[in-house]
Amino acid sequence: MKDSKGSIRDALQAIRESQSEVVLERINFHGKSPAERKGSEFDRKQEINGYKKILKAIEKINKDHEKFQYNNRADGPSNIFKGLQQVERTCYDLIREIEQGKWDGTVDLEEQVISEAYWVMTKAGEDTWKIVKSFDDIEDAKKAKEDIWVQSGKMSDKAIISSTTATEKGWKMNGIVTWDGKGRI
Repeated sequence: MKDSKGSIRDALQAIRESQSEVVLERINFHGKSPAERKGSEFDRKQEINGYKKILKAIEKINKDHEKFQYNNRADGPSNIFKGLQQVERTCYDLIREIEQGKWDGTVDLEEQVISEAYWVMTKAGEDTWKIVKSFDDIEDAKKAKEDIWVQSGKMSDKAIISSTTATEKGWKMNGIVTWDGKGRI
């Protein structure tokens, strides 16, 4: 039978281990769409209907979030609301662009250039890092770096890198990578 100190140590160790688990996010960049693989012409109606489905889903998520004890009026959960508003704005902007013919032609993403992004990472182990979020604006990335939680509480266990650097290293969004910490922004 263990003494009380051994039991307490075992309990504390179990708590530390449960807190160090890495939570993987499930949203990643998409591969080629079926239309791109086939070399199809852009279908305005299909795309607009897709964005309308996203808008309905956003409304549902917002109504579900309204029922939370801490809904979008609270400081942290308001970020969910702000994100939903951004997605909603983007959907309406894209619908307008589609109606104006901006996306007409053969679907080919190879010609599309994604602007430089900034990736926020958190330290998951000795030389192991988790790529957590991507931002188009460096100031948004800096704010996220400050706000994101890490077990150690140390700012040195958080980092920002450019998407160009990450791509050169073959890293993917939400990946867990081995990194020496060089190339931070």
